[in-house]
Amino acid sequence: MYHKVLLLTLHILLLLALCGCKKEREIDETDILTSKIWKRTINDLNPSSNPQGEFSYAPLNDCDKDRTYSFSKNGTLTLINTGTKCLPDETETTLVKYNYNKENNVLTMAANIFTILEISESQIKFKHVFPDNSGIRDYVFILQ
Repeated sequence: MYHKVLLLTLHILLLLALCGCKKEREIDETDILTSKIWKRTINDLNPSSNPQGEFSYAPLNDCDKDRTYSFSKNGTLTLINTGTKCLPDETETTLVKYNYNKENNVLTMAANIFTILEISESQIKFKHVFPDNSGIRDYVFILQ
């Protein structure tokens, strides 16, 4: 009888332990991408996610400082620029198609392909390879 009570007690304790465990909430990077309005910055909150080797932070021109990026779940990126224009014929609002491939960490905006280095609730960091005078260089872009 004692063994049956002990076995029943152990089963109940095991059941309570299993029910009491919280599952970690999986963070969906697409939800983070579409969760807020982002702005370009050169203030890197997480330098440890930078690419290996030589790279440069993409310059933040005056025309980039007031531009916001809003990713929607339907694959449309809305760029709003209320400040200095980068191009004379630039409109205040520009709609661009984008695609985020989670498996390959690739973000395509219009015809530009970027490699995602980090997506967190505080920043999105991605790189693009540009040719320059010294060859090819990785440029890192940051949205916060």
